[in-house]
Amino acid sequence: MKLLLKSTLIAMLLLLAQGCSKTENENPLDIAQTNLVRTWRAANVSINNLPLALLGAAVPGIDITTIRLTFRADKTFQASGLGILGTALPPTGTWAFDNNNPNKIIINPGNLSGELSNLSAIAGTMTFQISTANTPLSALGPMATIRVDMVPG
Repeated sequence: MKLLLKSTLIAMLLLLAQGCSKTENENPLDIAQTNLVRTWRAANVSINNLPLALLGAAVPGIDITTIRLTFRADKTFQASGLGILGTALPPTGTWAFDNNNPNKIIINPGNLSGELSNLSAIAGTMTFQISTANTPLSALGPMATIRVDMVPG
């Protein structure tokens, strides 16, 4: 009877130990990088909180189905299919977490600072505030906030 009790107790302890999440002890920057490093496609794009579909003729030349953002572990990135958003985001460059904050990203060239939210291996959102001066987006005002909801692809 004691042997059965000891065996049951040991089995329960092993199950509890396996049930503990490893991410509790992992560095948030490592988790964010693991989630970010992949090719993303745009699921939704909005400018100044308006979906592109509502902006219509004010923002021609964007087909969100072609937008791809690839973030690599070597801290380089590549962007394609941006249309006129390419005036704000370079097609290639480097990326880093801003001040070691896993919710902030800097894209270079251009020192473009953005926010990362709801970032996981299956979805995420990037939000950037950009100057629209001398771009096709200037009709929207001097600054615009671009939000890209991303999914792997």
